[in-house]
Amino acid sequence: MAAFLTAGAESGPAEHERFLEAGKLLKTITEHYRVDRRQIAFIKFIFEAYDGIAGLKTTDPAKGIIMFHIAPGCEEQVHQILQDLKKQILIERLVAGPSETGYKP
Repeated sequence: MAAFLTAGAESGPAEHERFLEAGKLLKTITEHYRVDRRQIAFIKFIFEAYDGIAGLKTTDPAKGIIMFHIAPGCEEQVHQILQDLKKQILIERLVAGPSETGYKP
């Protein structure tokens, strides 16, 4: 799996520029979710099994706020996995980013 390194300023509200190890520019889609905080590690392990489709970062473990950096072309697959997980786990998409909803890390 290629490591992602931040390349600088955001190009849009939901897209970030990232570099792959090979130096190719990759725009990822950023989405924020509120999940059952007890299930964060499980969700992370699920997405690690799908090598390269999305990176997951916990932005507020106490509130269960997580952020996905979704690889281009993998949005549908990520959403399908989340839909399946919703059958067993609380998962709610935050339409606005955490800073826009009053959340402060």
